[in-house]
Amino acid sequence: MKVDLKLAQHLERIGALNAADYAHTLKKIESKFPAEVFAVGQGWGVLLGPDYPVNWIHAAEFDALSGADLNQAEERFAQFGLLACLSFCPLGLSQNLRLLGERGYRTTSFMNVYVQELHPIEVQMPEDIEIRLVAGLEEWLEASQNAWGDRSLGELFQRVALERPQAQSFVAIANGKPVAVAAMRTREGVAFLNGTGTAPVYRGHGIQRALVQTRLTLAQASGCGLAAVTAVPGSQSAHNLERLGFRLAYTRASLQKP
Repeated sequence: MKVDLKLAQHLERIGALNAADYAHTLKKIESKFPAEVFAVGQGWGVLLGPDYPVNWIHAAEFDALSGADLNQAEERFAQFGLLACLSFCPLGLSQNLRLLGERGYRTTSFMNVYVQELHPIEVQMPEDIEIRLVAGLEEWLEASQNAWGDRSLGELFQRVALERPQAQSFVAIANGKPVAVAAMRTREGVAFLNGTGTAPVYRGHGIQRALVQTRLTLAQASGCGLAAVTAVPGSQSAHNLERLGFRLAYTRASLQKP
């Protein structure tokens, strides 16, 4: 599979729309929240607020950005009490990278974007584990707490994640208890996998492998031809994805203005 500018733009655009789903769903659940989606050049800014992880400018790097574009975006972030953050695919325009550098943006982190063409596979299910769609919010909250502990982002954000349009949320059940979570959002032929976590005592038993394979199987059955997922470079998650057939498409940089 060729990873080129066209594919990168497609993935980043869909990623931006998926991020926007969080803001739209949060506003639907709690109308008082100032979550918003706004244009930044040909990309989008998505803001939920300082208590949430989805506060980024997405897919703006492929067309020429102007100082006015960035001024507006930076003002919107400041209204939320946030520093402007922008994701930058390495296939984006170098002139945008120069402009961002001139304005004081600095690289703060990197994220690998992995892809895999979908084809029939056999799900390797661990013994005594059941994987199914989550039964409801209470089970999702319990599973998320078991998987992430204190890193769980709270009931409202977990509800937002669960109620995003066309998102599918999964739990792994062991001994009658939800011990792992995973999610998938399909859009325009691409299945984006996210939201994976496993309770510490159940790690290393093949549960995440089964969750990945289950989602890939369902994505192909729904008509998707490609799956995408992100992971921190060099992490155990990145190594696991590579073993499961995912290929590194590119490494995305996160830029922030101090």
